[in-house]
Amino acid sequence: MLKYLRQIWILCQISPGFMLKAIAGGILFFYVSNCFLKRPIYQKLYGKPNKQILQISEHDSFIDIPEQKVIPLNINGYNIEVQTIKRFETTTRIVYIDRYSSLGTWYRSHEGAALYDAVVPQDISTATGLSGQNPQCFSFEHEYRLLWTTYTGYQTCNKEIFKDAHSDINNNHSVAANLNIQRGIDILKAGDIAHIEGYLMYWNGTGKLSYQRFESAITPGQISKQLAGGRKTGLCRQLLITKLSFDGYTFE
Repeated sequence: MLKYLRQIWILCQISPGFMLKAIAGGILFFYVSNCFLKRPIYQKLYGKPNKQILQISEHDSFIDIPEQKVIPLNINGYNIEVQTIKRFETTTRIVYIDRYSSLGTWYRSHEGAALYDAVVPQDISTATGLSGQNPQCFSFEHEYRLLWTTYTGYQTCNKEIFKDAHSDINNNHSVAANLNIQRGIDILKAGDIAHIEGYLMYWNGTGKLSYQRFESAITPGQISKQLAGGRKTGLCRQLLITKLSFDGYTFE
């Protein structure tokens, strides 16, 4: 290691711009690897080939289940309590993915952000029905845990497309049931058509974080009790994903 560091130091003296070029090259290599190599590698390592052609569902499916007990789970070092409320299934268009980590938690001042970002490391925003079939009629932006949808094609798109948009476009605070599924989520991207199965759940922290409780939307188009930007918004889903299929592979 010292030999290589000495060689780099010598090159830096000869060419002051060498280190800058090396850093830029490293960043470029990381970006190319992450964008173009990670997906096929993860598909081969963690997925199973699936030749099924996916068609966007007319609507998401909310399936009643018997009342479930609250169960303890440990996710990424945090003890939480989970109660599954309904089974969920859809084939949908992915319109946005917002990913979270401890690198971003430090600047969020509200208490419990570290818990949330560890337990729910991504939001997956989806569009089903006519909304998912006509993505050109919408634009999507995301801030922390919140999806904003704009009807960009309202003047040019068939108005029928927007009729059920409030229930067909949703933000899903998503938890993977196992590592295989998380690896699939890691390579999921906006524009993919994905089949998702899982459970809508209520969950809370434990100990000093037991007051941190999160409830899922459990009906289509359910409205949140909280305002965002002074206006009503749809209630997000707390979604435990047990099966994920896209781009010819299934993760479960």
